[in-house]
Amino acid sequence: MSDAPIVESSGIWKTKALERHIALRLTYKRMLEWYDVVAGVTNADWTAAQTAISSRPGSILADVHPIYRFLNEGTDTALVQICELGLYLEAFRTDPAYPTIATDLISPKFASTMFELAIAYRWRRAGGTVELQPSAAAGRVADFCATISDIPFLIEASNIPAETFELLSFRAPLLIKRTASSYLKDDSVLVVRFQVPTVPEGSWEQALVGAIKNCCYEVSGPGWETRRHASKEFDGLRIDVERFSPGELPDATQEDPWDVRADQITEEKPHKLLLRILVRLPSGDIDSASRIIKKLIREMKQLSGVRNARVVLLDITGIEPNALQLRTDELREGLRREITKKPPLACVWLVSRMWTTEMRYGYWGLYVPNPNSTYQLPQSFLDRFVLNERSWDFLGEIEIRHTTEEDARRSFLGRQPTFEGYIDRW
Repeated sequence: MSDAPIVESSGIWKTKALERHIALRLTYKRMLEWYDVVAGVTNADWTAAQTAISSRPGSILADVHPIYRFLNEGTDTALVQICELGLYLEAFRTDPAYPTIATDLISPKFASTMFELAIAYRWRRAGGTVELQPSAAAGRVADFCATISDIPFLIEASNIPAETFELLSFRAPLLIKRTASSYLKDDSVLVVRFQVPTVPEGSWEQALVGAIKNCCYEVSGPGWETRRHASKEFDGLRIDVERFSPGELPDATQEDPWDVRADQITEEKPHKLLLRILVRLPSGDIDSASRIIKKLIREMKQLSGVRNARVVLLDITGIEPNALQLRTDELREGLRREITKKPPLACVWLVSRMWTTEMRYGYWGLYVPNPNSTYQLPQSFLDRFVLNERSWDFLGEIEIRHTTEEDARRSFLGRQPTFEGYIDRW
């Protein structure tokens, strides 16, 4: 495998960086340095694979790795994302775990690794001595260790996936179409019913693809007319496939309403596939508190048997873009009920990542200490952490001067490409 870092078109990012660096309150030189640091964790083979994915018919934005997208975009968020990641990589370049971190960043672990770096960097800036991915008991590895006031805290930092309803509604039909068109080798009419009675845990996409493959196999080949139906249940979900002869089109108008309905035709010469995809999503609202508590329980198990001081950090942006808007009374009670069972666990932090009027990504959250723990984070550390996040621009290395909300909004609008100069004239 070639190790030469390469991106599709650095000119887009660098051109926009030159155009926007003043509005973003960054130096162009530093932006280019951070870009090169991030590009350095990629390689030619990885980039070629991402290029192929992005060029594939039917591909969507979510199919392409985030780093590939950010390196080849010129939006303000892409510019800042690359600078932010470059800053973290610079800060931890000498850490023994750096090669593993670099590999994880261009893998499906990107989101969790980015969160790990962001929080580890902030803990270091607040006074902690940080080591990435240290060994823990029983052969386990923590995400990072921060020594504060001579006490080493082992940290588990993890993400709760993005809203499952959204993923199911647009990802499921795409996966069904792509898989069915690959496995049926003659002209076909197929009705696929995908029922999701409850919110699935973990990775449901691979299980769905496997179920579709099995169903298509059962209704293909000579004599398929005698076995038109196939169904599979997996992880509490159900897929039903019904095949018809070319020219037949089943009437679905008499069926119960479906949340997603997609009629699609694929022409994989010399074969044609007519697909009717019906998806039924879970009813009712997702209970964010329950999902957060379940995730906390899983993360606590990651360091079970470890007697050192521990902290769990959860990025809940996927289900709650603003952690400060959570229904805190019910959630705090549920969190405390679980963490009090683990005396070494000092606290749990729920964090949301938000784009701010300072044109930076900020991390805001809910801090829940464990009253039964013998370990507590020093108040001085917590104060520095919060003060840094509110009042210091890590990228620009300048103080954030807080004004009124209206002044912040006007300043933000005045720095947008289509609004520059407008606010002053208004």
